Amino acid sequence: MSQPRYTEMPLCRLPRATATTLIDQLFSADQRFARCFHRYWRDVMGMSDAAAARATHDELVTSSAVLRADLADPFVHTIGVTHDRGYEPVGIYAVRPLTSHAVGRRLDATLPDLPRSEWGARARRGLVHAVAIRDDHAGLAALRSAFVGVARRASEQELDVLYFYSSDHRLAGVYKHFGMDFPEGLGLPGSRHLVGRYQVHRIDNRERVAFTAAQLGLVELPVAA
Repeated sequence: MSQPRYTEMPLCRLPRATATTLIDQLFSADQRFARCFHRYWRDVMGMSDAAAARATHDELVTSSAVLRADLADPFVHTIGVTHDRGYEPVGIYAVRPLTSHAVGRRLDATLPDLPRSEWGARARRGLVHAVAIRDDHAGLAALRSAFVGVARRASEQELDVLYFYSSDHRLAGVYKHFGMDFPEGLGLPGSRHLVGRYQVHRIDNRERVAFTAAQLGLVELPVAA
């Protein structure tokens, strides 16, 4: 069976029922988001299975409610497939200026204490969050499509550096493949989430985005001279 060709659409352009159905699907207890949350609370934070299950339930309810409360958020995008019934969203991601999000503000507060030569004092910083793909589409093709979308959104917003955070530490290897790095000292205060940095305009990263977009048949970003 051939791989689906994914396209994307802002969450705010979806019919309300379609948007809420996607959110309910992604934050269901049987989906990857829930499994990642549970592993984080149990294996990283050391909770018992029962306590981790309660914390996971609370996290799912909170994360879902935040998205449902602002379906018009222009920074949230979906990836999906188009068939005879129209566009069906199967994944989601958000890219926004770092300090426009509560988690981003917590992270930003730690960055000025780090060496300027390493972090770029004047860099325009952004946050990537709410990355999720429905289990029946979880795979490299969908993840690579979302990666191209993230790079596009960063370019449109004229961001230089993106910060990712995730409860799933196993994603570090995958994210490194996309050009993300994990500098020493980078972390989210008050948590043990995986936090990485992606330098949008680094030449090898731009080349990687262009190559991936071409392979997937997506509109690609121009490679910087």
